[in-house]
Amino acid sequence: MKKFFNQLFKLVFCIIFIFSAFFFISERDAYHPQEILPYVGSIAEPFREKGVHITAKTYDVRDSKAYLDRDLLQVGFQPIQITIQNNTDQAYLLSNQGVGIPTAETNQVARYVTRAAIPRAIGFKVAGFVFWPFLIPGTIDSIITCKSHIKMKRDYHAKSIKDEEEHLPPYSTLHRVIFLPTNQKFEEFTLHLKNQKTHRFSPFQVKIAIK
Repeated sequence: MKKFFNQLFKLVFCIIFIFSAFFFISERDAYHPQEILPYVGSIAEPFREKGVHITAKTYDVRDSKAYLDRDLLQVGFQPIQITIQNNTDQAYLLSNQGVGIPTAETNQVARYVTRAAIPRAIGFKVAGFVFWPFLIPGTIDSIITCKSHIKMKRDYHAKSIKDEEEHLPPYSTLHRVIFLPTNQKFEEFTLHLKNQKTHRFSPFQVKIAIK
């Protein structure tokens, strides 16, 4: 009887340890969105330098983890932050239609990131056939991964330049991110802004600051 309780205690302790380790890993791997910080660099002084001023900079691994909560370069995407400063009395519209370089869709980026969790999910399921308590964290891991994926898609979409037109009011500043496949290299590109009143597109040549 004593031997039975000893074995039961070891089993319970093992299950608690597995769950504790799992929740630690899952919490660390869960998606935690962060705000995009303003562009640090040469920027026009509001109300003194008239015109539309556009700057762009690449994210390194540290920036990607800080503002997008993932190392997107590792999965094949280069994030580029674009800052648009409208120091005019005209309102403009911004959309993907005006971006002069091929970019990846936010759904595609999130999908590639989520694929990184597949080996862990397979590991839990294989371990579950050997030791059944692993089936429980494996199921929970799948739920957390799914929720993180949804949260990631929404956050990336909110931070990116979208297919639908976005309003850029007079004397305002807008920060957005685009995602380029890492096998494509660009030093500059053309960004077209649509004048809300005349519906004409104005081209702006944008140089990309490489970190």
